[in-house]
Amino acid sequence: MEQQTDFYEIYDYYSQPMLEKTSVRLALVILGLSLISLMIFLYLKRKKRQITVWEWAFKELALLNPQKCTAKPEYKKFYFQLTGILKAYLNRRFGWHTENKTDDELLGYLQKQNFDSIMLSELSKTLQGASWVKFANEDALKNQAETDLKTVKALVEKTKPSETEK
Repeated sequence: MEQQTDFYEIYDYYSQPMLEKTSVRLALVILGLSLISLMIFLYLKRKKRQITVWEWAFKELALLNPQKCTAKPEYKKFYFQLTGILKAYLNRRFGWHTENKTDDELLGYLQKQNFDSIMLSELSKTLQGASWVKFANEDALKNQAETDLKTVKALVEKTKPSETEK
């Protein structure tokens, strides 16, 4: 007896490789473009280093130049900007609501806050400088404006925290 054996061809299952499929390629392209877009977005929206309050004050004070003032209205503008920077600095540095106060109110407020008496006396001269601008001559204005600018810079320097306080 002879047995008849049938041989069948053995075929493996064939499947198309993943990277050859159109849908997979399309998904990879979309994923790549999304990642590139995300990286560009994050690069553009990254946080810039926040400058400290005293760095901001020094930068603003550096922009003020009493040498450029030639007439009394320019000195008035100079003193207005100088006191504005000072009030904004005190507000940001200590959290005191000083920006909406007049110069005289500011002096009284600083006395209530037990501000350093030496700095307060120097500061009172600076804040009163805006009042006497209309009565002084040009040379006295220029010298006083430079002195007052130095006084405010010294105040910012003295009130910024030391390295251990940061």
